[in-house]
Amino acid sequence: MTQEIKELKESREFLNLLLNNINTAVLVVNEEMRIQQVNGFFKSLFGISDMEDPDLTFGQVAGCTFSVEESKGCGNTTKCAQCALRKNLVNALLSEVPADKVSLSRTFYIDGVPQEKHLEFSTRYIRFHDRPMVLVLIYDVTELTLQRMRLSEKQEQVQRDLKSAALIQKGLLPTSANCQNGLELGWKFAPSTHVGGDIFNVLQAPGPLTALYMVDVCGHGVAASLVAVTISQQLQNLSCRHCGGALPLPPAAVLNELEEVFPFERFDTFFTCVYAQVDEARGLAAVSAAGHPAPLLIKRHGTVEKIAAKGPAIGLGSYSKYEQAMVDFGPGDQILLYTDGVTEALGMDDTRFGTERLLEIAAEHGGRPPQELADAVFKAVAQFVGPVGFDDDVSIMTVRYMPAY
Repeated sequence: MTQEIKELKESREFLNLLLNNINTAVLVVNEEMRIQQVNGFFKSLFGISDMEDPDLTFGQVAGCTFSVEESKGCGNTTKCAQCALRKNLVNALLSEVPADKVSLSRTFYIDGVPQEKHLEFSTRYIRFHDRPMVLVLIYDVTELTLQRMRLSEKQEQVQRDLKSAALIQKGLLPTSANCQNGLELGWKFAPSTHVGGDIFNVLQAPGPLTALYMVDVCGHGVAASLVAVTISQQLQNLSCRHCGGALPLPPAAVLNELEEVFPFERFDTFFTCVYAQVDEARGLAAVSAAGHPAPLLIKRHGTVEKIAAKGPAIGLGSYSKYEQAMVDFGPGDQILLYTDGVTEALGMDDTRFGTERLLEIAAEHGGRPPQELADAVFKAVAQFVGPVGFDDDVSIMTVRYMPAY
């Protein structure tokens, strides 16, 4: 018998040793919601040096803000009805219903100082000496919760910044005021994220010329968008620079300048570009392209042709000089610029939208105003990809010459 008592005593000591050295707060409350036992981590968590009166409520022992500020025990404050811990203790005692990892965020007065704690607790119904009790396990997740909150705040800030960047990028896209000299404009833009690497516009050059450009920077997101904005600003400067005489730089010279200004080593990326100058007075358009999908010339009588203006993407260090094509551009004619987000769009059957579909839509809707043509192309691509949406930025811009006479 003596040996059995000794073994029982040792087993209790061993159990107490375990309970006092785990990083989970353990307490036992009776049917009156009064604490009967706590472990060492519970005392450490709530800054308790000694349990002089173990027959107190959780709020009184832990320094719950409700109990401290109203000088009342659990169940007697005006806030107790909202307490998740009390609710689950009652459920455990009355219905023997357990709870697992319930969140509890509250201010506790620890050494007289209010501290915000983020906790999780689990409850289990037990009986001891034929008395109903509840075993409560409390996990301190304050640091983890604060880290999540800080991460969430950073993500929200990123989202706000992205929305602001999208507004800035949108402000650099064309407006009706961009077009003069009898030109009509239509466009559609859908970035695959908040912001994208596509940018395009119409620039009124000095004299009778109007410049059109479309840029597609490799990649997506903020980095690509920043490079696109920089290229746009450079193109605005180049469109006004004169080449010898009174006329600004021709398209080929503009692209050659871009190749000098945007080496891969400087921006760690490359981009495609198409740049055109329309001379309404002469009924001509000069076009140069750098790795960009060929623009479409839609004649007023319905024919559609690709403008053969080829050249390598800018930033690849090819050091080749860009050339330009000259095409007739008379009243009623349209030029359609687009990025490979249109032709490379992936459909639900894993096929690409392709150039042939684009040519068919351009022929069918080429007699309509530019905005209606841009809308028709965009609608066809959107229907082709279906609910999956675009996996690349989609840009479409159309310009038509319609003189006032």
